[in-house]
This record gives sequence, structure tokens and C-alpha cells, in this order.
Amino acid sequence: LRLITEDGRHRRVHTHGEPIRKDGRIVGARGAIQDVTERKERERQLDRQNAYMNQVLDSIDDVFFILGTDGTVRHYNQAARDVWGYPDREVMDMSVAEFASTKDKDAMGAIVRGVLDAGSVRGELETVTRSGERIPYEFRANTVENPNGETVIVVIGRDISDLADRNKQLRIMDTVLRHNLRNDMTTIQGYAGLIHTGATDDPEADARAIIERSRRLMTTVEKEREIINTLAEPLESERVDVASVCRRVADD
Repeated sequence: LRLITEDGRHRRVHTHGEPIRKDGRIVGARGAIQDVTERKERERQLDRQNAYMNQVLDSIDDVFFILGTDGTVRHYNQAARDVWGYPDREVMDMSVAEFASTKDKDAMGAIVRGVLDAGSVRGELETVTRSGERIPYEFRANTVENPNGETVIVVIGRDISDLADRNKQLRIMDTVLRHNLRNDMTTIQGYAGLIHTGATDDPEADARAIIERSRRLMTTVEKEREIINTLAEPLESERVDVASVCRRVADD
């Protein structure tokens, strides 16, 4: 109940009472009134703090979730909700291992066990969304104690799809580069061997061929440097209204 005191202050009270009976008739009542104003104010402050923290967590792009020591999901932010694609009522009954790809389910379990033993772990594994999309993530997990004194696991995950794609591109580039370098070096060594042994009829032509191949090698090295610098730069993205773009294309 809300009460207004004699001096005009607003108070919240909790009441409990029961009737007094005599000869089957109610002749009075007895009870107690407890002032719970401060408790209610603490509860409102806690609600505001929780709402603020949820707003902060929902504003970050990385997935954030809290697990029980058994690996079940206790809490998660909007980014995790968007990535996983499951309704809230399903997520809260799921184990975090269910979000890992088949090949990484054991790794997810190892992360949970490892963080309970060490207090902090870090690892990479592939998650699977409700639609079946596979996304590589880097996870960092730590144990903390919640207000109830329970040990829980706090996990932050970052999508490393771009990094995985860049590593794949670098491996492809490395293969092509080594192939080209090997071909040019083989040619240079061949011409140099002819000149060294005197087995060539035109040493000047062979020397020019060595110089030309050397220039090609330098060009290849410079191109490799440019490609690496390009891949090292962070990708820039912007939101695009797909509908308006389609309309423009149709009009053109």
C-alpha cells in the first residue's frame, strides 16, 4: 500500500492482518504494518541498473552470454539473439554445445570445462545458427560470481569470418607466389649455369634473360606486398537500402 504521512511523505507499506472472532462474529482485527519504502526503492534501483546493463550489452556487436556451470544458457544479448536466430523460450533450455558445429561440439565442452578449471580460457570454434549457417568465432570465457554467490561463466564471442577469409586468400596467394618464384628462379639458374659452363652460344642474350627474369621477380615481390597491405586493412562496411537500390537498377 501507499501511505502519506502527516508531514506529507510518501511511504510504501506491507500489511498483514486477520479478523478477531468471538462467538462466530467478527469483533475486531489485528495485524501489522511494515514500512518497506527503502526495500522497494532498492528494488527499483536494481531494476533500473539491470535495464541499463541490458541496454549496454545489447548495444555491442559481439555476442555476449552467461552460462551455468552445466553449460546451459542463463542470459544473452541482442547480438547473440540475432546470430543464433532461436526464440527466447528455446534458448533458455539449450546447452551452449548445441550452438557449435558437429566438429566443434567437443571443443565447446572443453571451453566450459577449461574455464571452470583455469578461470579464463580463449579459443576459436565454429557456431551454427538456427538456419544452418556456419560462422567462425573467437571466444573468451571467464568465471565470475553472481549476486547469489553462484559461479557462472561469462562468454564474449567475435565473428572472425573476415579473418578466416583473409587467411584463406593469403594461403592461396602464397601458393601462387611460390609457384611463380620457383619458375623464375629455375629459369635464372638455367641461364646462369649455361654462362658459367660456357655452354651457351650467346652469353649476352642469356644475361639479358637473367636480368628480365630478375625484374619479374621484383615485380612479383612488390605485388605481394601490395596484396598483403590490402588484406591487412580492415574492411569498411555501410548499411544499404536494398529496396531503393533495386528500384534504381530497375529504373535504369
